[in-house]
Amino acid sequence: MIIVYSIHALLKYPIILLSFFGIILSLYYYHSNNENLPLLIFFLLNLIFICSIYLVTPFPFEWHLQTSIKRLYLQTSGLYLFLIINIVNKKKIKI
Repeated sequence: MIIVYSIHALLKYPIILLSFFGIILSLYYYHSNNENLPLLIFFLLNLIFICSIYLVTPFPFEWHLQTSIKRLYLQTSGLYLFLIINIVNKKKIKI
């Protein structure tokens, strides 16, 4: 259920999709570069945090997913845009 609502959040807000695209590009181009490592660790910890919230919530599981997962992803999605900016500045992708 968490994955289904996560995909729904990715498709509803384009900035989240753009941030996810930036994370994938960052892993593809800079898998050995330590410059993006703090943001990638933050992304991993963010996913662990989001999944753990829904495992321990006292509210109905599906209702809680419907009302909050989009907000949680949207809240941190702007931070991952720095990964795209870093790739463009390194001239790996031409705009």
